[in-house]
Amino acid sequence: MSLSSRVRAGRYGVVTFVALWLAVAGAACSHAPDKSAHDTTRVAAESSAPDKSADTASDTTDDSDSTEALDTSKVTHIDASAAANAHAPAVEKFSRLSALADSIAATLVFELKTQRTFLAASRAKRVLMDLGRVDAPLKTPARLKAYEEAVKALSPVRIGDRFRLHGAWGQDDAVVESYDQWNGRIVAVLAVPPNVDSLARAKAPLTALAVRADSAMPAVVDTTCKSDSVSTELAARLVVLRDSLLTVLQNDTVKMAPRLMKLLHAQKSQAIGCFGKWRAMLFVAQWAGDYEYYHQLAVLVDTAGKATPMRVNDLRFKVHEVLGVLDVDGDSVEDVALRGRGPRIGGTVRLRLNPEKKRLEYVAGGFAWESF
Repeated sequence: MSLSSRVRAGRYGVVTFVALWLAVAGAACSHAPDKSAHDTTRVAAESSAPDKSADTASDTTDDSDSTEALDTSKVTHIDASAAANAHAPAVEKFSRLSALADSIAATLVFELKTQRTFLAASRAKRVLMDLGRVDAPLKTPARLKAYEEAVKALSPVRIGDRFRLHGAWGQDDAVVESYDQWNGRIVAVLAVPPNVDSLARAKAPLTALAVRADSAMPAVVDTTCKSDSVSTELAARLVVLRDSLLTVLQNDTVKMAPRLMKLLHAQKSQAIGCFGKWRAMLFVAQWAGDYEYYHQLAVLVDTAGKATPMRVNDLRFKVHEVLGVLDVDGDSVEDVALRGRGPRIGGTVRLRLNPEKKRLEYVAGGFAWESF
């Protein structure tokens, strides 16, 4: 190929490349959006469209290129947590305890704040209500004063709180007047009516179920059944039944080890009341050693003297002794207060009678003690 031919071919290639580049650039420019025209079109479309803000307020599927500003009026920032907590329910505050009261407070164990039923009993001619346990020695006046200071600050039961007492005599109101301690227990001293105070000063132990009451209520005397109204025949029948149940238990100890036989104890008690179609409860028990062996029988007895086996649902204590009767739930079926014992422990419990299932069910307990 001659030199002139090569020059012409090179010129044609340059012209072709330039023409191709101009064509591509023109096509790109023809597809570029006119920003002002696009904005004008969108504004016109939004102005002509109906207002759907109310219907789509909760719609979160908008396009990602939406330019709507974020509403920060409902956003809680980290630095605003103090202001938010200012509107939270107020927490009860109390003054700082003294050093001795603070050390004793660490040994106090109270019942739950949501608990509404407590056990009340007569101790030293007063009616006391069990609130919990104290594990600190309180033998000096200074420690007793610090103990009262700690209880006033931490107790779920406050001075002035009103309770309804359910006892063998009926029902009466009581008010918390002070705090004290009894045999390692945190107790509230109750102000009671004169008739209940006289019962507390008697030799027979008084036990009652204390239920929180919002206001004062009139006294109620239970006259549906008399505890001493059993016939002479039934009273004689109860003696025979107690001896028969004890004989059954003694036959159970024939193969007992001699060591335990020397430590064998027997216990019999009864409760007279209105227990549905029954008039009496019998509890007969035997135990040896530190309750390494124990066996208890409980029966319900009707007016004809027929005995019906009864189950005692109290997992903590092994044997029970009757303290009194009362109606804890107002169903006209009386229940029973018992002194329970177990391995190195003891206490008072309230058990409710379930007539249909013929069993005693746990209601409340208190004044427990332990020995090690």
